[in-house]
Amino acid sequence: MIYVYYTKVVKELPIQTYKQLLNKIPKKLQERNLRFMRWQDRHTNLFGKILLIEALLKMGIQHRSLENLYYNQYGRPFIDTNLDFNISHSHDMVVCAIGRNIRLGIDIEKIRFIDFENFQSAFSEDQLNQIKKSNDPKQKFFLYWTIKESVVKADGRGFHAPLKEIQVTNNTATIDNNFWNLEILQINKEYSVCLASDSKPNSIKLINLNF
Repeated sequence: MIYVYYTKVVKELPIQTYKQLLNKIPKKLQERNLRFMRWQDRHTNLFGKILLIEALLKMGIQHRSLENLYYNQYGRPFIDTNLDFNISHSHDMVVCAIGRNIRLGIDIEKIRFIDFENFQSAFSEDQLNQIKKSNDPKQKFFLYWTIKESVVKADGRGFHAPLKEIQVTNNTATIDNNFWNLEILQINKEYSVCLASDSKPNSIKLINLNF
């Protein structure tokens, strides 16, 4: 079972509510949050951590585990348990996926106008042709983009991984001879969301939280 928590940043929270939520995360993460200049960035960053706290509690792990976050050599956070989690946000949507005994990555992106030519280094020629010939090029682009990002996040290397070399076939992606299962999630029609995992999950539960 993989749980996917998600929320939408509707408006700026009252200062007291924001402080109450901020106090739920470790001091180091609070300090990092307060460095963001825009309230939108502070909120999406904070909501991601609060979603993670809720996800950990669901899995029987106390939220103070956030005080013991570890990071791999590429900056990917993890907790020293058999759990894996991943957070992503785009514009006003935030998602957090968590699972036990599975490796996963999730990515969400708002579907919007973008110049495809600026991303030639991330796509194969065939993938770019598919995007351009699609009935909805924007939707096709962000479908591919969220697939690639979720895969490299699950892989653990992030953008240090060769995005252009990721091959996508039906519901799987391949990178460096490693296969990743792909699940396209329907959370918001204005967004593309992909969950990548090293094995096909028995089930996926979507949980919406509002703050």
